[in-house]
Amino acid sequence: MDLLPTFLETVKKYSLFSPGHKILVSLSGGADSLALFHLLFRIKDEWRLEIEVFHLDHSLREESSEQAKQVCEMVRGKGIPCHCLKADIKALHQEKGGSLQEVARQERMHLLKKTGVGRRVDRIALGHQANDQAETLLLNLIRGSGIGGLAGIPYGGQGKIIHPLLDIWREEIEKYCKAWDLEIMEDPSNLSTRYRRNKIRLEVLPWLEKEFNPKLQESLWRTAKNLQEDSFFLEEMAEKELAKNWRSRETSLELRWLLNLPVSLRKRVLLGACRKIAPERSFYFEHLDLLDALLRIGKTGSRLDLPGLTVEKGYRKLYFFPAKRKEQFEEEYCYYLSIPGQVIVPEAEVLISAERIDQADWDKIDKNRIIVDGDKIGNTLMVRSRKPGDRFWPLGSPGQKKLKDFFINSKIDRWRRRRIPLLVTEDGNIVWVVGCRVSEKYRVEPESKNLVEIKCKGLGEEKNGSRFEANPLC
Repeated sequence: MDLLPTFLETVKKYSLFSPGHKILVSLSGGADSLALFHLLFRIKDEWRLEIEVFHLDHSLREESSEQAKQVCEMVRGKGIPCHCLKADIKALHQEKGGSLQEVARQERMHLLKKTGVGRRVDRIALGHQANDQAETLLLNLIRGSGIGGLAGIPYGGQGKIIHPLLDIWREEIEKYCKAWDLEIMEDPSNLSTRYRRNKIRLEVLPWLEKEFNPKLQESLWRTAKNLQEDSFFLEEMAEKELAKNWRSRETSLELRWLLNLPVSLRKRVLLGACRKIAPERSFYFEHLDLLDALLRIGKTGSRLDLPGLTVEKGYRKLYFFPAKRKEQFEEEYCYYLSIPGQVIVPEAEVLISAERIDQADWDKIDKNRIIVDGDKIGNTLMVRSRKPGDRFWPLGSPGQKKLKDFFINSKIDRWRRRRIPLLVTEDGNIVWVVGCRVSEKYRVEPESKNLVEIKCKGLGEEKNGSRFEANPLC
């Protein structure tokens, strides 16, 4: 039996790789990955492919080291580079908890992608086949999933990962390996019903086929293919929307814009934002429901902890950041600013400059540019972080108020406050809450003669906006 025609048809239909590509093959030694490697090796010269192999010894079985050695010897015997790595999955499982198989999968994918980046490959090929597709759909259906989960395993389109065997069945692969005398190295754990996927494959599907539909797996496989087309269309729309509206500097999205999106599109945008922060983690239907509820009915300042990240709802934005990220903007700092002169504030990623001017151009004044009375502020200012008890006299207000109250009244999100430096005089009075409001105490009067213009500029330009936006926050 020859699988090559079906294999090539799938590759061409979904544009999985092209002649001249460098492909890293994940090879466990089982029938599926062995057939994948063999098929790629057969077309290597005709397609001018550069093939390399990745194998991971999970250290879960006594014989795994010997099996890894056999795989690498077989591959290198064909003149193909083999990257054989070893991981202590049991130790990782004790550290992280959860499912042993999930920990193994995450570590395998992490090391596989890392190897792919290091070797600068064009594609990373995995050996999932048609039965895996049917099992994945059923497993996700039982667990509860949206269209993305029911679409199953994608042929391609997820970075450099490709699955060229998804149109070939396990029985066909086993016959192919036998016909070509390929030595299969099976993992005994694949026969254990302790694991959920194995139970689906060995018990649930056979019972459903016997009692309801003898061609159930084919029906599930076909359903996944149909749903995958719809899912890819929605994913493409979500990616475009996310790219246009993601605030990379603040890792945030606008609340009003999110709420105006159709629900199906909105959840995909939220999923894309989560993956930006925690690309190695898995997110499920329940996570997206909780996140959507936070967006719609959560109170300002409320947070949601998800795998690998925390999401916080602000006044106007939804913020995404790593779960274990230290509050780096709580770190105290203080820099001196001479007039004229400039200073870089790395903690806030801004440059603040000051210069004396003869005449004020009030048309150019905005959130990031102020003019103050130079006689009132002196020759040297300080740029520092917030301190407990800071008080401030906002321009136009009847008197002083706590800086914390000013932030709350101005609806400046808690996360955003940590990014805002303060410009103060040498005796400690706040001249400017940078990017927000200047002090009434240092405003320019009609009789002011010594004018100082102070500007704030972000160190790195952001695709969707500047360091401090011109939104009317204050």
